[in-house]
Amino acid sequence: MQRNKIIGLFALICIVVVSIIILLLQEDEANKDSDRLLSVTEATDLGEKLWEKYKYDNLIFHEFESPICKVDELYNLEIRFDNSEYERTVKENIEIMDKVIDNFFPEDFDKSFISVWIRFAPEDDITINYNDLHTIPNDEKYNHTWEIMMHGEDKDNSGCKVQITSGLTHIWFSKYGLETVYPGYYKTKVYQYISGKRQGEDVNIKLKDGSVKLSEMEERVLAYLNNDYITEVTEGYEFCISQAMIIDLSKYGLDEYEGICFGVRRKYKDVLFETSSSYQSGAFYDEFNTDCGEITYAESTSPDTIMSMGAVNGSIIEQDTITEIISLDKALDRLSESIGDNSIYDVYGVELVYRETIPLGENIDGIDARLSPKWKIITMNQNDDRYTIFYVDVVTGEITERFEYYYE
Repeated sequence: MQRNKIIGLFALICIVVVSIIILLLQEDEANKDSDRLLSVTEATDLGEKLWEKYKYDNLIFHEFESPICKVDELYNLEIRFDNSEYERTVKENIEIMDKVIDNFFPEDFDKSFISVWIRFAPEDDITINYNDLHTIPNDEKYNHTWEIMMHGEDKDNSGCKVQITSGLTHIWFSKYGLETVYPGYYKTKVYQYISGKRQGEDVNIKLKDGSVKLSEMEERVLAYLNNDYITEVTEGYEFCISQAMIIDLSKYGLDEYEGICFGVRRKYKDVLFETSSSYQSGAFYDEFNTDCGEITYAESTSPDTIMSMGAVNGSIIEQDTITEIISLDKALDRLSESIGDNSIYDVYGVELVYRETIPLGENIDGIDARLSPKWKIITMNQNDDRYTIFYVDVVTGEITERFEYYYE
């Protein structure tokens, strides 16, 4: 009898031990499964209503539309700007710059107010009027230049603004249809865009040539930028909208009209850039519309002002092809764990982006920018109402962050 009890107890212990081992193995397998990399195709097939899917105590998802594009591959990218202006003669650069001006302004545009600054070396430059360009000599000195800038503002007549450099990166044109060359400074309402999707209602805008829907202007600005942009654009680049700003013109006596100013971002093969297109954005503190130019409309048919579009004609090199990444689920798990219990963040958007990895202003072996893919989570810290942008590397899972301030 005693022997039977011992055998029964031993069997019970074995059953318990085996059950525990099975549970541990299942838990370990579940952990392995959650850590596994997904194909890029599977990981980017997310749908739009992310707030219904993700629930965390310290990451509170709000409703937003974030149509992350489904792609099959990602890349580590290198960007080399087109520096061919240094190899061209002064006259060749002037011809190219002149053509860009003609692509934006009307055929009868008077350029006599434009000054042309030609820099040959740090202490060697000249400035001449546009109408005197025909006097440039054909000598050796004018075969190569460091920089050329054509600039001017016709304050006494048309009010038009022209600023363009020979690298075609610092372009600022305005037809003065809004009575100001600084349209973005007078916004009254801002609509944010996540992955190119407007977060907010469609509204009517009272432009000079009539009332038009914001959605219609979105279509027009994208058609203009992606089909008829004033300079050549690198193959694979595409523009998308990052902001729409309604412009108040009452300061200029145009109470019956409004303007519309779009912030514009680039993307490469359907994945957004999160890098500066020229000098205006820092590596750690950026405006919300990083890699953003502005294009403004006074009338619906053609743009009135365009500025800060940056370098769009460089070479993009797909250095490494990435076919497997960590899922957004795992990225959010890691972010939630790293935040801990001391802070709570409201989540207002998620994007897949190429984020710059070379510090601003550095040029390494002729590479102007190096980018790698990241999950980008747009949040606001409930403790201090400061917008915090988190990035999770899609391969390593490394988390970085930056801060910015949101305005309406």
